Amino acid sequence: MDSLPSSPSLPNLRELGGWTVAGGKTFASGILFRSAAPIDPRVRTDPAVTNLGLEFVVDLRTASEAEGKPDILPPNAHLRSIDILGGAPGSAAAIPGQPTEEMAKMIASLTLDAAHEKMMETYRDLVSNDVAAAGYASLIRIVLEAEGAPVLYHCTAGKDRTGWATAILMSAAGVPYDSVLAEYLSVNPAVRALFEPLAARFLSAGLSPEIADELISVQKSYLDTAFAEVDAHFGGFEGYLRDGLGLDASELADLRNLLTR
Repeated sequence: MDSLPSSPSLPNLRELGGWTVAGGKTFASGILFRSAAPIDPRVRTDPAVTNLGLEFVVDLRTASEAEGKPDILPPNAHLRSIDILGGAPGSAAAIPGQPTEEMAKMIASLTLDAAHEKMMETYRDLVSNDVAAAGYASLIRIVLEAEGAPVLYHCTAGKDRTGWATAILMSAAGVPYDSVLAEYLSVNPAVRALFEPLAARFLSAGLSPEIADELISVQKSYLDTAFAEVDAHFGGFEGYLRDGLGLDASELADLRNLLTR
């Protein structure tokens, strides 16, 4: 929510600070940042990035995505890699990072309904897949390890894997759902701009603009699906944090103390 200088090197860069938390507190500023993948060499010298003072950059992409376009770090930042989709390699969230031929195979026969269901399946997997759950728990423990030093986390565009990571962190801190949803949807302009060349490839492969946008954008129904999965499997967000991610009471208390002011 807090405004950041526009970065010429790092698309979709956002800070989580500033949201109102239940009980009248505020989500702490200067600690958590989200973005698309930092793959532009200018990241090393871009003041919009270097002035953040990042301690950790956490890459949530698959190994193949990261190998093809590895992270470029600002000075003094340390890389941590977490393959959120390691248990669901065919997830729609990985489509933008796939080689062109593999991507074409994935989308060749998609209808609008099929594309929508593929995205819904992705969000159910982000909640219920054991590898994803372990990955998100690792992200939270990296945030705790940093002890308030700035952490940036990202996937390819910063929308699905990063979007759910953001929903977890905001919800764990006590930010109401409406604000979580507003933050989630706020990335659409940046994501659509980032994926404009990909959308053109989708259209040239025969997809309609509606199907292309289904795969590229974030939508309320996707986040609602993830929260419904949380409720169905874990009885609510506290159960998800405890039983799904395996975080103990001390870790959750430390996280809330760190992220709220």
